[in-house]
This record gives sequence, C-alpha cells and structure tokens, in this order.
Amino acid sequence: MTGPTPVEAEGTRDLGARELAAVAPLMVALVFFGFYPAPLLDVSNPMVGDLMEQVGVHDDAPTVVDADLDAEHEGEGAH
Repeated sequence: MTGPTPVEAEGTRDLGARELAAVAPLMVALVFFGFYPAPLLDVSNPMVGDLMEQVGVHDDAPTVVDADLDAEHEGEGAH
C-alpha cells in the first residue's frame, strides 16, 4: 500500500467502465438524498411507526419553547 508498485499491478487502472457504471448511480443518489432526504423519510416513517407500536415504545412529542415567554421568565429572575 505504501511501498513501490508491484510489477504485475503497474498496468492496472483504478476504476474501469463497469465499476464506474456501478458506482456513479450510487454517488448521485448519495448526493441527492443528502440534500433532499424527504422521499426516503416518507417511505421509512410509516414502517418505523409500526415497528415502534409493535414493540410498545412511544416517541415523546417535541417540546417547543415560546421565545417570548422564555424572555419574560429570564427578566423575572433578574429582579
């Protein structure tokens, strides 16, 4: 790996046309779903919900803090 190239490997290319044809769609999908994951999440969310229901686990609702109320409470503590 870090030594000199063996004689029998000198003419070998790193990536041939067949390998490129197999890897290119995977790379495009990786970039696409990296920026726009909604299609994958739309497919997987119902299955994950069913699985969580079968094993008896529930997902807690997210807690949302109102910024106005939070600022008022901070002001009250400063008095």
